[in-house]
Amino acid sequence: MGLTAYQLHFPYTCPKVSLSDEAVERPFNLLCVPISSLLETPVSKATIMSFLTFIFHDCYGDLYEKNDPQFLIHQKHLADSLEYHNKNMPDFVSAS
Repeated sequence: MGLTAYQLHFPYTCPKVSLSDEAVERPFNLLCVPISSLLETPVSKATIMSFLTFIFHDCYGDLYEKNDPQFLIHQKHLADSLEYHNKNMPDFVSAS
């Protein structure tokens, strides 16, 4: 398809995707595959945070139904993880 995958070079930690006792946060390599154009590098913190917000809220955020007591706990965990990355990420990140 002619798409290019980029690894974003920053210390990314995948958040727990459930609140089970077996779930843990792990260091992970984060990849981005833009579908409409090539990724401009270095990548701005704002672009990566937008990407992470999508992943955390739209991919991981609906594991629990809103009426499940764990929903709000999981949402707080995801928000805390996003805040950690926002606080610790440099203004620009290399990608290759």
